[in-house]
Amino acid sequence: MDKFEQERMRATEAQQLLDNRMFQEAFTALRADLFQKFETVKWNEVKAMLEIKRTLKNLNNIEAYLGKIVTTGKMNNKL
Repeated sequence: MDKFEQERMRATEAQQLLDNRMFQEAFTALRADLFQKFETVKWNEVKAMLEIKRTLKNLNNIEAYLGKIVTTGKMNNKL
């Protein structure tokens, strides 16, 4: 299996993850929980606010990484 085929397979797997109902549900629930925590955190709890922001950023980074894999695989399909 060549590198392009491997990337196409990775793209398929990444797309399956992104389309998975349980994966979507988990990310939606985590985001909702984090936003709820952010709304209730006190202004002087800077450390807690930063941790919430960092966690949200990590969730976004995971989705973006998977999206990048999908895009790369789709580009390889055109070759």
